[in-house]
Amino acid sequence: MLVKFAQNGLIHGDYNEFNLMVDSTGTKLTVIDFPQCISVNHPNAANYFYRDLECLYVYFSKLAQKSFEENVNSR
Repeated sequence: MLVKFAQNGLIHGDYNEFNLMVDSTGTKLTVIDFPQCISVNHPNAANYFYRDLECLYVYFSKLAQKSFEENVNSR
């Protein structure tokens, strides 16, 4: 979803586990809280994109018992 937003010209700016809702079947994702949304043409868009990505990665890494750096360096 994060990449789909960027492909359509938007960076969420506050993409984290608190702004994601998954339905009870685990098949539908809803993203909320867009006041910090910016264009991919913003001078700091890449920084915001990677900050959003890292927030999610850190959260899910905790669930998987791995650190962000361990996973990035293993690629």
